[in-house]
Amino acid sequence: MDLLCHHHRRRRPPRLTTLPNELLNEIAFYLACDTLVGLPCSLLPLLLTCKRVYDALKEDQAIWRRVFKFKFSWSSVERRRGASSRGRYANGMRKMRPMENADYQFQLQLYVRTLKDIRTRVGFLHLTTSSSSASDLGNGDDNGNEEKTFADPVPDPSHVDFDELQSVEELMWVLWVMCLEDDGCNRIQMDGAGAYEWVEAFVRKRLYNGAVEGWPRDNAVNSCALHVLWYLTTKERLFLESDHARESLVRIVLPFVTIPFRYSSSFAPPNHFHLPPVDAHCRTTSIPTAHGPYPLYLSPDQRVWKHVFYNRRVPITIPLITDAAKLLYAARRELWRFPVMHQLARNRTEYNLRTPVQADGQRPIRPTQEDFEELNETLLGGEAMVPGSSTEQNPYGVSRARARGRGGGTALTSLPTVVYSPLISTSTSDVGYSARHVKHIIQIDESGCASQRWDKDWWRLRKCLNCFEDDSSFLYDVEDVDDDADWEDDTVGSDDDVDIGVDDAKESIQPEEGMDVRKIRPPPGSGVQVYTPGQMTGLWVGKIFIPSQRQFEDLMHATPVQPGRSPRLPENFSENTFSTVASLPVYMRLREHRRTSTITRPSALVPEGSMLNAWFPNRMEYNEDKDKGEVQLSFDGARRAFYETIHRGEEDIDEGWEGDDDDDIIITGETDPRHGQAWKHYQFYGRIRKWDGCVTIMRVPAEDTRTSNSGKGRILFYGTLVGGGKNFVGNWRVADMDETSPAYEGAFSLGKKEE
Repeated sequence: MDLLCHHHRRRRPPRLTTLPNELLNEIAFYLACDTLVGLPCSLLPLLLTCKRVYDALKEDQAIWRRVFKFKFSWSSVERRRGASSRGRYANGMRKMRPMENADYQFQLQLYVRTLKDIRTRVGFLHLTTSSSSASDLGNGDDNGNEEKTFADPVPDPSHVDFDELQSVEELMWVLWVMCLEDDGCNRIQMDGAGAYEWVEAFVRKRLYNGAVEGWPRDNAVNSCALHVLWYLTTKERLFLESDHARESLVRIVLPFVTIPFRYSSSFAPPNHFHLPPVDAHCRTTSIPTAHGPYPLYLSPDQRVWKHVFYNRRVPITIPLITDAAKLLYAARRELWRFPVMHQLARNRTEYNLRTPVQADGQRPIRPTQEDFEELNETLLGGEAMVPGSSTEQNPYGVSRARARGRGGGTALTSLPTVVYSPLISTSTSDVGYSARHVKHIIQIDESGCASQRWDKDWWRLRKCLNCFEDDSSFLYDVEDVDDDADWEDDTVGSDDDVDIGVDDAKESIQPEEGMDVRKIRPPPGSGVQVYTPGQMTGLWVGKIFIPSQRQFEDLMHATPVQPGRSPRLPENFSENTFSTVASLPVYMRLREHRRTSTITRPSALVPEGSMLNAWFPNRMEYNEDKDKGEVQLSFDGARRAFYETIHRGEEDIDEGWEGDDDDDIIITGETDPRHGQAWKHYQFYGRIRKWDGCVTIMRVPAEDTRTSNSGKGRILFYGTLVGGGKNFVGNWRVADMDETSPAYEGAFSLGKKEE
């Protein structure tokens, strides 16, 4: 009998309080993460079961790192942290404090809180009356639910719905950081919470809040909103937009695309090559214009913010609103395919048979049907998708056009590889990633570390705080440091509460406009980069957008209605304001070259030249030996500099531009012969600014000389690589105007062709 009782006691199921800590952590993890998509479930009920369970989970906080890494992307966190540490080791600095469980807990709370707030606001958005059109700019028919959708927190405790909401500005910042860190999981969590829907509604209804004389503001909330909207844009979403919604969004972002004398297209004016200026007498003065000072120097007092991410206070600058606006605009305009006229020759062979040779031994430059087909197949990053009929195999009403290769045009951000639940139809799961079915995702592949493509964009926001300060100041996380510590403890405080739903992250990002960047303690070096050598090498294809010059200059020199105020935004501002905004195809075959110097062949330093000559000295000549991969550049008489061609692909992204100040990268190129026969032959030369990775490229008609600055038809491209080098966006500008004065400009968007 005693043996039977003993056996019965041994078979009694263990109680929760008797489980070892390892099993308690497993239970807590699977309770919090019952599904991949969606916010973690609160562990508060489990924590409140008894003191034994609470103490066990509190003691081992590794669960918070584990939950974070299951729900959100994380590869960028330690990679970027390590990059900043490498520069400090190299210069004898103390090492950075390693990432701890509490850091992941802090960020987990911040992300959960943000997505909860957005989900709540999306609920209010759905309650908005149908009479309020989500596509109308400046719609004044707001009701209570719409106000709640975009409201900032209200201090009145009677407003229970708003007490736990972050400000719209804070939400936009967090969403943009989630985009920059995304390997796939961040996207599915944002899509699951309705982030795209909410941000799109904000852009359509509130982007012009606080407008100055009708002009929308270039500020943090607007810029982050457009960048998040661009990042989450997919071809599926583009093709599901109605014509009215598409044209409405084009009108909303158009000022940022077409008015370069109000909105900057670079973190520092392109009339500077060396930054910070090495010459005390360097011309840094802006002249007054009707629309404000020009050139546009971005003030760190208005654009540098301090945020808390992963328990560290981080100085960061506002991203360029013009980059996101141009990408949003160009993507929608690339839905318009170039018409293929049947009157044209079918291909180049047929054209040569039809067209006699002229007196100069050449045939006229004309495109063929095949040239237009090739151009259309580069739209939206290649593998073009065009509107089609909805079928059982194609539920989104899109079909694929025949493609000759990938890349080119305005490439959208990469989508993750996912596995759907077997409960949904096979035809849906075969389409690939779709935000419509995000809640059915049961597995995602993040092994490619897609966020690595955005490392340069991240470091540009960290580094380009002030073009007049030493560029090493960006690395330091703003926080008091104990000089006797073994590492730099830059945390902002510890958090003892381990519940996922706690409110302790409320102060996680408190913007501090007017921050004096001189208070950022600068380490003397860095292990980070804002540009990867070799990324401009290849075939670039896209469009330049050309507004009517007369209407453009009328806007540029418009007279204010009242003295001391800027001219008003024209009523019903649209592409029709410029009579038309034409688009022309651009093909560039580019190569990069890096300056080298040896004892036997010393290489002179190439001084800074005018932006109107792509930062080269005016009297410059270069000779390129493509077989040897060398460029010899001559200037100032007998002075010579030598460059080696960079043979590098994106697989070498971890090795960057970390040389000394004498390091210099130049660009040469031309139009491929077959593209030149269709769209005219050009030569290209340019230079890359090390401070922010800004690229300038001079386009010269092939019949012109490379060195003369008097030739007509020259235009300057200047802009930035976005998203790991998939897109090159910026402005083109006529090259015969004073570089410190506003001039005739337009936008461009190019993508690299995969060959």
